[in-house]
Amino acid sequence: MKTNVIFKFKAVLLLVSVLNVNTVFSQADGTNFDFNAYTPGNYTGWRGYQAQNNSSGSTMSLSTWVGFNDPATCFWQGDRCFIINSNINETDTRVSSGTNILKKIPTGYARSTQINCAQNNKNTNMLTYDLEVSPQNCLLTFNYAMVLEAPGHSGYANPFFQIKVMSLNAAEAEDGLVEACATFEVQGDTPAPAGWNTSGSGYNAIIWQNWRQISMNLTNYIGERVRIKVLLASCSASGHWAYGYFVGKVGPSVLTVNACGSGDTAAVISAPPGFAKYEWYRNENNLPESQLSGLATGTPLYSSEQTATQPANNNFVITNSMYNQYGEFYFVKVTSPSSSSSIPGCIAYMKARVQVIKPVTEYTFTTDCQLSATFTNGTTFPIDDEGAIKQYHWDFGDGTTALYTSDDTNTNGNINPIHVYSTPGIYTVNLTASYNGCEKTISHEVEIPATPSFTLTDTLICIGTTISIPIENPAMTQDVTYTWTNPNDPAPFDGEVYTGTFNQRTEVIVNAEAPSCTYSDTVIVDVQAFPEITLIGDTMLCLGEQSNITAMDATGNTQAMQWSFTDPGNPPQFNPNQPTTTEPVLIFTPTQNTTVYLIARTSQGCMASKSLNISITDPKVIANKYKVCPGDPVILTGMDAVDYSWTADPADATLPTGRSDQPVTAHPEETTIYTMRGYGASGCYAERTIRIQVVPFPEAAISYSPAYVDVDNPVLSLRDISQWGTSSSWTISDGTTSDARSFSHRFNDVSGQDVQIYLTTFNEVGCSDTTSVIVPIELFSVWVPSGFTPDGDGVNDRFFFRSTNRLEDVKLEVYNRWGERVYLFEDDNLDCSNQDSQMLENKYGWDGQKNGVNVPIGTYVWRLSYKRLGNKRVYDRSGSINIIR
Repeated sequence: MKTNVIFKFKAVLLLVSVLNVNTVFSQADGTNFDFNAYTPGNYTGWRGYQAQNNSSGSTMSLSTWVGFNDPATCFWQGDRCFIINSNINETDTRVSSGTNILKKIPTGYARSTQINCAQNNKNTNMLTYDLEVSPQNCLLTFNYAMVLEAPGHSGYANPFFQIKVMSLNAAEAEDGLVEACATFEVQGDTPAPAGWNTSGSGYNAIIWQNWRQISMNLTNYIGERVRIKVLLASCSASGHWAYGYFVGKVGPSVLTVNACGSGDTAAVISAPPGFAKYEWYRNENNLPESQLSGLATGTPLYSSEQTATQPANNNFVITNSMYNQYGEFYFVKVTSPSSSSSIPGCIAYMKARVQVIKPVTEYTFTTDCQLSATFTNGTTFPIDDEGAIKQYHWDFGDGTTALYTSDDTNTNGNINPIHVYSTPGIYTVNLTASYNGCEKTISHEVEIPATPSFTLTDTLICIGTTISIPIENPAMTQDVTYTWTNPNDPAPFDGEVYTGTFNQRTEVIVNAEAPSCTYSDTVIVDVQAFPEITLIGDTMLCLGEQSNITAMDATGNTQAMQWSFTDPGNPPQFNPNQPTTTEPVLIFTPTQNTTVYLIARTSQGCMASKSLNISITDPKVIANKYKVCPGDPVILTGMDAVDYSWTADPADATLPTGRSDQPVTAHPEETTIYTMRGYGASGCYAERTIRIQVVPFPEAAISYSPAYVDVDNPVLSLRDISQWGTSSSWTISDGTTSDARSFSHRFNDVSGQDVQIYLTTFNEVGCSDTTSVIVPIELFSVWVPSGFTPDGDGVNDRFFFRSTNRLEDVKLEVYNRWGERVYLFEDDNLDCSNQDSQMLENKYGWDGQKNGVNVPIGTYVWRLSYKRLGNKRVYDRSGSINIIR
């Protein structure tokens, strides 16, 4: 067997059957060449085709192409022939293994397309894109990955892959390749070369190549029309498939480099990757591409060529000395890849220009009498590409800075910042502008003038107090007007002293207005809060026990207190008939549930009260659920006691022992009564009980009828007969779901051998059990012969029907031409599925006799009636039988 992988760059002409590919589609400018121009991704601008591979050996032969304006509508054996991939993380699971991963979208792209599918039978698919070449789209970049079965056939009988760039004439017909090198082809065979991957072996071997990129420059075809064709064919023997992934992009062939300079490097020009060779030259007079071939002589400034293991270097480093000597215009001669020594790679030329990107940094500023400076950024950039990172770094000269960066919208306020200084004076302000890391700095002296400043004293008062606030330490004593603005008072006040009543914390703004500038400050009037009282003491007591309560004020402002057993009202007031105290402790013996109140007063006369409920122990018990499945957790909570202990009947080993004031978790296996002891502060207790009912787990079971899926009437009746089950969740292998307890289901697809029924049943508290059944699909058939030869030779001696099914109420009769019945067979239950047809015929068939005597040769009439097992329908058939002796 021949074992090689064929890689060719050559012009391959398709047969006449391909000519309808020249159907006029739309000319495009490159939009959607990467399938990313629309959301969701689609094939706008592309056309799909489908044919069959009839090739043999070195001769390619394809059936007539069938075109699809929308390639997404093309199918082969149920699979789509063209699929837009939009998940950048999705991998091809057929060939990916371990760290050797084939992603469906290459790095740097958002989408790709799959061409052809993993189905054989000669399927061949092709995508085409008609491009009107312009300076903006003349640089083509192709990215492809291939998965080919490699059966070891000969030539184009193998699965194969092609990319071609064809020239189009005025009638939109193909005039051949734009150049002899403008084609790429792979035939699936083994062994795989270096850089390729393999999967499987022998006749079913797979070879696959991860993403590869090639580029082509169509500068010489600007203004003309070309057709890009991407083709993938399965093998012509119908046994092996081929599919792959493709995405491309278009762009201008002129390279522009943004130069800032760093060290000895003035700039780095990056040509598009994917070419086999790069040769860089000077373009002193900025000649167009069509005139550059004459300059590409002698030794280039720099060149790089790919090897078997390394791609060519597409970067050209221009040193400062080179830039000073040769200027800003260059070009590169690029050669496209080729794997055939007989056909050279395509040669094209791309111009390159080195652009200066240093910012032109500038700003202006204004100042006011608030020690504030407003900066207006006047920086410009020689170029301003979308996506470039621009930054402004401000140094305000007082030790503070601000940064704007174009990739963070939260810093937009720092483009034209406003900065407030702490003191007047002269400050050196630096602005450093950066464009993709290329920086330039400018400095200005900024003078901050003196202001009519003053000071204010914040104060603390009791809520509702009226106070006067004066202006303090004024920097200017003449020609100054002070305006007070209280947010809780709609009328501003002018003067050096402000008087107001404050019922909440308030920030009063004071503006000082002088002839040339203003100054502003804020005074805070804080209101003293009510005392924050905490009462500490035992709240769960047994009858006759003494209560000891201690009061604490978190603010420390309380100066007088009063204890009471009656509500002091709101706001609270001292009872004039009861004494006040500074003693924070109350000792008494309650005889019933009692509420104790403490009223507290601060130095400002602010009063607050706090209460504490003293309870005589009367515990309660609750559970988070009262019905559970065996072993489910139940949280038992005691209330109205200090702490609790627990017992269970029957015993529950999961129940915690000892006393605790926290809820406990039990896991009863059967219905259980739990007894709680609730303890008072002294250790006295009272008991309470709670019953938790345990509901058994359901036992899933399915009842269905009939015992098979009848292709004539594919309906099953399904019923959930699970013990302890109360609700159901069904899933059927055809995707149908239901939550009914019982239902009938009709199957639309009975082409398989069986169907699967899955049931999850739930008890009344949601615990579940799962089961499933496999129900066979039964094809029904009954066949009756048209003649037999009862001559005793052991061959075809008896007349009887044949079937592979179980039948009920079977009756077979034979009549002669005078209407006399000469044969009768009846059986209530005949199982033909487990018995040999010949055995049934020998056992029950008519031997051509009546009453032991051979009947005459000739034609007889038969009648057959029966029912299928589990089906009430009566089948009644009749026909004729010939006796031949």
